[in-house]
Amino acid sequence: MDSLGIFLQGRFLQSIDQEKDSFAILNTAIYSKGAFFYFPSFQKGNSPLQIIHIIDEPKAYYCPRLQIVLSEGASLDFFNTYIIKKNVEENGFFYNYMTDLSLETKAKGNLYTHHQNKAEGIIFESLRADLKNEAWLKSTSVIQGKNIYQNYLIELLEKKSRVTLNELNSLAGKELCKTEICISHRAEDCFSDQLFKSALSDESRYYFEGKIYVKPVAQQTVAYQLSQNLLLSEKAFCQSKPNLEILADDVKASHGMTATELNQEQLFYLTSRGLNP
Repeated sequence: MDSLGIFLQGRFLQSIDQEKDSFAILNTAIYSKGAFFYFPSFQKGNSPLQIIHIIDEPKAYYCPRLQIVLSEGASLDFFNTYIIKKNVEENGFFYNYMTDLSLETKAKGNLYTHHQNKAEGIIFESLRADLKNEAWLKSTSVIQGKNIYQNYLIELLEKKSRVTLNELNSLAGKELCKTEICISHRAEDCFSDQLFKSALSDESRYYFEGKIYVKPVAQQTVAYQLSQNLLLSEKAFCQSKPNLEILADDVKASHGMTATELNQEQLFYLTSRGLNP
């Protein structure tokens, strides 16, 4: 903040003024540790940046924040990796983590996240991103753990910006994952695509709520959203609420969800070729 506060102050003020999610507000209010990355114009990340989250204090509240600014034409791949020490697995914790991204003109960011939380803790993960002219953000997540809560707010601010969100959930036991997404189209000729898939066994639960918001000025918008859920047991549960709010008239958009059990004919085909049921 002392040397590069000009890059951060505006984002903090915007968060204070506009943020509506309670846990994201709490992160902004009291976070004490974090990291800031600034990539100059047309800088290319030669190797991926790995962010390692080490959770080692039982019954602790963590509140870190990651701030990334990609200047014009810059590109970066970065990974979120979580390490949970054995001494906290039975005692619990609360990890309230925020990633705040600013992508300038023609910047490209690829975010990868893998969750394997088997401990008695809660991970709340919020993503905030602003995309300018021809910027592109791609997020890919794999979740194999319990008590994972996600809240995404992505704003396409200028022409031809685009975002792609892909996620696969593989939940078992009494694991739970909840995802809330809002993609806001605020300029013309922008693109968004969401594909969220889950495979749920035992008594696992998955909740998805996604919104595509298209402002009146956002003509020629292209937006897709799909939630697909595979129920592998009678007690597995999913709830999906995809929705659109479109205020422009030149728009191509779709949303939907599926929830199904295993296809018996497909299962028979696989077992007839020697695979164990």
